Amino acid sequence: MLRLYKKIGEVMKKIKSLFSAAILSCCALLFSASSNAVLITTTVNLGTVELATVQTSLDDSLIDSGMGVVSTYDMVGFDLVDLYIPLADGWNPYTWDFEAMIDVDNVMAGVEYLTFDVEDDGGWLYYLYVDLMSTYDNYGSIYDLYSGGYVFEAFEDDVTLVSSVGTVAVSEPAVFGLFAMAFAGLVLRRRRV
Repeated sequence: MLRLYKKIGEVMKKIKSLFSAAILSCCALLFSASSNAVLITTTVNLGTVELATVQTSLDDSLIDSGMGVVSTYDMVGFDLVDLYIPLADGWNPYTWDFEAMIDVDNVMAGVEYLTFDVEDDGGWLYYLYVDLMSTYDNYGSIYDLYSGGYVFEAFEDDVTLVSSVGTVAVSEPAVFGLFAMAFAGLVLRRRRV
């Protein structure tokens, strides 16, 4: 009778470890979901001069959600990915201010509002304000902080945004989650055996 109880105990341990492995696998699958993001690349031109290239990402769940215009300030999944200013290349540019807006119900229109204020180590300040709904106040400039003068300025229709919209797969912490859970399962299993 004692052997029978031991045998039942061993079978129950095996079933328990099999059940634990199944739960671990199901939890790992929860972490392995991936999502897409819309990557919007916007080129900023001041007349014939390319001032900057801005990359922003928009979470796929926001597209056609009925939210209308969202801003990078809203913290809803519309974020700055990269702000590249060719003239500041190698001068460690620092962004003092940045905001972009996009209509999530009309993503193909691209960025509708963009403003930034960037300074580099070379003493140059790059400023932009663009609102495609009202081009009257659009303004962009390159300012020399050392001499205290504007090197280049553009107004109204001379300030243009050219946006291209694409999608990119955003990996969530799936791989890390899978490895961490598998490792934890192995550690727990070894301690019990």
